[in-house]
Amino acid sequence: MDTSGLKKFVKYLFFSTDDPSGRYAILAFWIVLIIAVFPYFNAGPFALFLFSILISFILISAVFSITGRSKYALLSLILIIPALLLSWANFIIDSNDILILSKLLSLFVLMLVTFSIFLEVVRSKSPIPKHIIWGAIAVYLLIGLSFAMLYQVTNLITPGSFYYSLEPSLVMSFSDFVYYSYVTLATLGYGDIIPVTDQAKSFAIIEAITGALYLAVLIAKIVSLSIVSSADKK
Repeated sequence: MDTSGLKKFVKYLFFSTDDPSGRYAILAFWIVLIIAVFPYFNAGPFALFLFSILISFILISAVFSITGRSKYALLSLILIIPALLLSWANFIIDSNDILILSKLLSLFVLMLVTFSIFLEVVRSKSPIPKHIIWGAIAVYLLIGLSFAMLYQVTNLITPGSFYYSLEPSLVMSFSDFVYYSYVTLATLGYGDIIPVTDQAKSFAIIEAITGALYLAVLIAKIVSLSIVSSADKK
């Protein structure tokens, strides 16, 4: 049985590619997968274990996507190692302090990767390379995931920072904050999860503004590059 095709797909899926568009596309794929599957990983230790594996894949993919392309790659690599170790150690020790520290380190990694790819997007020149389009998509998705982690850290440090109006007694998990973050990023505002503390409200406002401004800047950038490209062809 010829498994060369499967091996090639697996290598591509885990970023064994020098093509930046491939790296950014697969990073976006992992994040979209998290969004698609989180309703099925909302309860039970085994479900939480599988969800943590997907998060680990995203962190590794995020760091790999900027490896060799950004001055922030080394720092991201240094941070991701303790972040992953602490994240998995928490399954054994079950410590709130370890969980908070692992989430903070993971958040810093995501922020570095997001900022790195964002700089590449805004500094791009005409004609628009394919990897810049995928990079722009990845940045938007990374913003939502980063804020989801920030919300969870906020709620861990100050329990009760968020209120779930449909089930007030619910202890919200990371998957709940993933949902809340992307709803806030898209400025939908369903009102089922409500920020309670001043810090939580502030972060929600910042995310909503960031989402709107990012799309505005991105569209302006694409339009300007398109105009330059059209002028160059004349």
